[in-house]
Amino acid sequence: MKKTASYIPALLFCLFAFILQSAAQDGKGQVQIVSARGIVRDFLTDSPLENVSVSLQGTSIGTVTNAEGVFVLKIPAEYESSSLNLSHLGYLNTAIPVSHLTRSDVTVRILPVTGHLHESIVYAGDAREIVAGALWRIGENYPASQDMLSMFYRETLQKGHRYTSISEAMMDVYKTPYRSRTTMRDKIRLNKTRSVLSTRKRDTLSVKVSGGPALALSMDVVKNPDVLFTVDDMDYYKFSQEGTVTIDDRQQFVISFTPEAELSQPLYIGRLFIDCESLAITRAEFSMDLSDIDKAIYSILRKKPVGLNFKPLALDFVVAYRPHEDAYVLNYIRSTMKFRCDWKKRLFHSVYTTSSEMVTVDRDAATLKEIRPDETMKRNLIFNDMLMEYWSSDFWKDYNIIEPTESLENAARRLTNNRSE
Repeated sequence: MKKTASYIPALLFCLFAFILQSAAQDGKGQVQIVSARGIVRDFLTDSPLENVSVSLQGTSIGTVTNAEGVFVLKIPAEYESSSLNLSHLGYLNTAIPVSHLTRSDVTVRILPVTGHLHESIVYAGDAREIVAGALWRIGENYPASQDMLSMFYRETLQKGHRYTSISEAMMDVYKTPYRSRTTMRDKIRLNKTRSVLSTRKRDTLSVKVSGGPALALSMDVVKNPDVLFTVDDMDYYKFSQEGTVTIDDRQQFVISFTPEAELSQPLYIGRLFIDCESLAITRAEFSMDLSDIDKAIYSILRKKPVGLNFKPLALDFVVAYRPHEDAYVLNYIRSTMKFRCDWKKRLFHSVYTTSSEMVTVDRDAATLKEIRPDETMKRNLIFNDMLMEYWSSDFWKDYNIIEPTESLENAARRLTNNRSE
């Protein structure tokens, strides 16, 4: 696959964020860690940018920014002379020397860019053909051998605007080659977990809906054809080309799709971002078609008490991949489900929102060993039932995670205080 040329725009440093350098050692005093913290903003509007991919140049170490644009990346001290790469949909790639981050308090502003197709691109025009070409070239554009990803997972539940549950996990994810186009043999091993739950009886959610790391991982749309479509069942959708955008300094076709068939299961409405040269699918944004509520309920709901009405209001997904070495690898998955619950013959109802996000923080294919069956997280288990209920500010220490927003930190603090009362 053709490598992306590097581009380093000018950086503007401000005092709205700060960088911390800390020396952290393991029990033998052999590992030194540098913590780099910053805020990523739009160069023109000064608004914080969410889900910006932040990676350490020349490695697979990385994370993404949170909803406030904040990132923290824990880096082995041996890489202090290297740079961090920032990439985001519709923006120029930005390289930041790690040495700048450890010396200054900085906010990084990245430049939006409007891309234009190169004259040599021959796939422009037919949206359906572009998608079909991307599906045919999955074996070329994604890992051709088994892989091991270190991933961070966070899941939250809100009743209205109030958090009632926060759960997090660090896990190993074993991935089989992408040419097989199935996630059934992909495995998850939980390494470290924590959760904090509301103790209020009225906050107890009496329904069980699809969720957890196993479901999130199954939404790897490139690897799992059951999520969207294969070449053989593209007739279920209508495809349209919306132009191009830039991701990782490369031009991407933007292809929208909408359902054009009636099936027993609900279909999706969304957009694919496809590299104009390699035809790699680099990003997918899609939502479940809720026009048939009964089909949607059947696919989402796992259990509810008699007399409770359950109505899904929205189910949205984002799946993103990033280039690493000679292939695109899974980088980020986010899902958001909103639903309403009300009891028959009662005046009021409650609206819940459950959100999850999963990011690849490292990749280790060199020392790969398949996860044993006794270590594998079972797909039918409820994620929160497996977690240790514990919360502290230094719980993750030298792990790379998605930094919690201020609102999430405050919510965790309140839930923890309620449990101790």
